[in-house]
Amino acid sequence: LLAEARNLKEKAFSSLACGEEDQEYRLGFAGEGARLFAEAQSLGLGRDAIIALILEGFFPLCARTARPQHSAATLHEWGLPYAYDSALTHHLAGFLRGRAVDGVLFSGGSLRPALLRERLVNLLNSWQDYPLRQLLNPHYELAVSQGAAIYGACRRYGTGRITAGYPRTLYLEVEQGAKNALESAGDAAQEKSLLCLLPRGFASLQPLAVSLAALHARVGQAVAFTLYSSTRALHQAGEVLSVLPEDLQRLPSLSTSLVMSSAARKKTGDLLEVGLEVLLTETGLVQLYCLSKESSDRWQLTFRVEESNSAAGTSLAPSSVEAFSLPPEVGGLIQGVFGKKELPLLERLKPQHLWQGLSKALAAEKSQWSLGQLRAMSDLLQAGETRRGRSLQHEISWLSLAGFCLRPGYGLAGDSFRIERLWQAYGRGLFFPQEKRGEEQWWIMWRRVAGGLEREWQEKLYNKLFPQLRQGQAGPEAIRLLGSLERLDVQKKQRLGGVLLEHIVAGKSRLLEQKLWALSRVASRSLLYAGPESIVPPQVVEAWFREISRLPRGFVANGLLLSFIVASGRRVELRDFDISAEARELFIAELVKNKASPGQIKVLEEYIAADRGSMEQLFGEQLPPGLLIVSQ
Repeated sequence: LLAEARNLKEKAFSSLACGEEDQEYRLGFAGEGARLFAEAQSLGLGRDAIIALILEGFFPLCARTARPQHSAATLHEWGLPYAYDSALTHHLAGFLRGRAVDGVLFSGGSLRPALLRERLVNLLNSWQDYPLRQLLNPHYELAVSQGAAIYGACRRYGTGRITAGYPRTLYLEVEQGAKNALESAGDAAQEKSLLCLLPRGFASLQPLAVSLAALHARVGQAVAFTLYSSTRALHQAGEVLSVLPEDLQRLPSLSTSLVMSSAARKKTGDLLEVGLEVLLTETGLVQLYCLSKESSDRWQLTFRVEESNSAAGTSLAPSSVEAFSLPPEVGGLIQGVFGKKELPLLERLKPQHLWQGLSKALAAEKSQWSLGQLRAMSDLLQAGETRRGRSLQHEISWLSLAGFCLRPGYGLAGDSFRIERLWQAYGRGLFFPQEKRGEEQWWIMWRRVAGGLEREWQEKLYNKLFPQLRQGQAGPEAIRLLGSLERLDVQKKQRLGGVLLEHIVAGKSRLLEQKLWALSRVASRSLLYAGPESIVPPQVVEAWFREISRLPRGFVANGLLLSFIVASGRRVELRDFDISAEARELFIAELVKNKASPGQIKVLEEYIAADRGSMEQLFGEQLPPGLLIVSQ
């Protein structure tokens, strides 16, 4: 259908360009159902009607104050970043923000039809007091590639380049008033300001030195460098702002640790006086250098500068995270428990005390350990994987910590290698298979890292646990793991959901909470890590809902019931996976009857990108700081 529509558009504009009379085009498409040929349909569309649809849908006339409209009823399929508003002119008005235009250069094959160019020129002229100039472009389809070739030649020979200033002002978040790192650690009220790194209009490709007296950086511990941008504010490099610009956009943070050379070692948490140097590359990267004023140390941080689109949801890519060294005490603790040689009895740390020791060494609770710290500890733990067999407590501690440090199985370069290495432990199995405590931690670990497991590995786990579930022998964590296997074949997921539903509806109260949680994961419209091909068909989910809604009031905890309805009925704007309009009304009515919050109802009524909280509810626990969740 898409190809046919594209052909009709081309025919319509070609006919108009040739001065032909209005004519009708036939559009054929297949209907639904098994009788494919019998259901084929044909539709007649006039040329002028087609052009009118294009003009009003993509190039409508509007005021200079118009802005893009955000609506759920727009194209947003298969995770592609389509604009929420199809009206190009709305985006144009939002980009210009009332500024006048001297000239316009059209490029791209879509603007070959003269009617579209005339439409845009007339609209731009209506927004200002003087006519603009249309620059000549004989080959619209080749404009971008020709420009790239010319730019390459200009770079090589050093002549002919057009200078264009950078369109945004960039800022770095800084704290004010702290005397040392430990004084402000965890102080939510600490005053934060913005330091201007790069002024709007900056055109040089040479490094820009940012000088600021008393500028310090924390060394030897996890820190975050957070960038902001503004298209309207104009400040000078080195200027500190306490009043924030109105159009401020936050960009992804970069977490790292500034590790000093041995010759200039400072204590963890010390403040080091630094200078800053900023380099803007041609590919949109901002390279920030921290230069120690007390030694020769120099650290490079690289950000990818892209405008965030809050209306479209969270960015799909995780924040950049640089690996860094752990404090020596951390390595000593892990080595002391899982190293090749056990320490003498008096010096030996008991495995059950390892968590407490790591929190003390990192000066942070486990929920605050950064992604870089977690993965560095994961590497140390995997080196001692076989030593988990020293005792039951060794195994429990290793499984618990290994899964925690590698959750959710993706998010940092090298995670696929870590997961592959961890999967070798599955072949060895438990060293104490008869112990329930160890078995529970075993399944918890695989649930935590399920997002990194390949489909083949997930199916092995399914084949192991599904028969146990069917026979009523699966434990609580095994059930939760089954629900977390998003990459399973859809038919397997339907069988899994059917058995879970059968147990719930049959009134088997044992492990009811875990079974409904797992059913919510299986029925979810918005997956954590798998693609749309892994989503259970909406007709199946609607049938599951009808069964759940017949249960006696109070049989299922209200929070669990609401979670199931929200997960299975959430609007995702994927035509093949959204529940029907009739079912949506029933889902919403059930939410209202069970006193759901306005936010829970809203995600069924319109498309809202999943936030961190809803993702963590799906995941089953808090995700590590430093990792950014996609909606696809």
